[in-house]
Amino acid sequence: MLNVANGNYLNNARVTIDGTTIETFTNSFGEYTLGGVPSGSVTVRATFTGLAPETSVVVLAAGQTAVRDFNLARPGQSKEGEAVVLDAFVIGASKEMDGRELALNEQRYAANLKNVVSSDEFGDMAEGNVGEFLKFIPGITIDYVGADARNISVRGMPALATPVMVDGAPMASAASSGASRIFELEQVSINNVSRVEVTKTPTPDIPASAVGGAVNMISRSAFERARPLFNYRTYLNWNTEEGFFDRTNVGPGRGSSV
Repeated sequence: MLNVANGNYLNNARVTIDGTTIETFTNSFGEYTLGGVPSGSVTVRATFTGLAPETSVVVLAAGQTAVRDFNLARPGQSKEGEAVVLDAFVIGASKEMDGRELALNEQRYAANLKNVVSSDEFGDMAEGNVGEFLKFIPGITIDYVGADARNISVRGMPALATPVMVDGAPMASAASSGASRIFELEQVSINNVSRVEVTKTPTPDIPASAVGGAVNMISRSAFERARPLFNYRTYLNWNTEEGFFDRTNVGPGRGSSV
């Protein structure tokens, strides 16, 4: 299952059979499998938060296997080879966020109470520190050492009672102050994070040390997209204290140079 706007595979898209209780969700590669589908003509429905739902009629014989792909788009958005007739519209100042739709869908179908936020919504962070991004999520407190975001705590519990995971695997502690369960944010960068899940009601797959909750960072993956994407950044550091392209003193003498 694919998002035609950006070429991303849709994770956790909901696939159902109309008129039945049969449903499933796609994996991170946009793949899904429906079992126990009755024979005859059935209507397969695919939905994803922020995108227009799509249906397809499939005729199945007993014991037969069928393959049906879905390419979802925003309401009114054209797909390849299709024409769209537009009604009257008003241009607004809102910015479309593909990452926001992904995060909302993950949060909508979560099995527990959690917040899911896409890192694309906030743009660049100072020094790539994940803490500067996490501090905007409800229930999160960031402990600072000077101007440096260092530790995470959830729902008022200490940082040592807040496990931090990457793709569901707990991160090892590398606390600079000695042996500890505390995770320090210098170990990861926001550039490698696709979205962050903050769980406030632990499930059996979350470590028992998650007294107040847990933080899970989902890594970016090239396999989330059907077509390549290239991003780059440039930085410029300029000091105009001594003038703009002015001459400055060099060496111990009184000479100057550009």
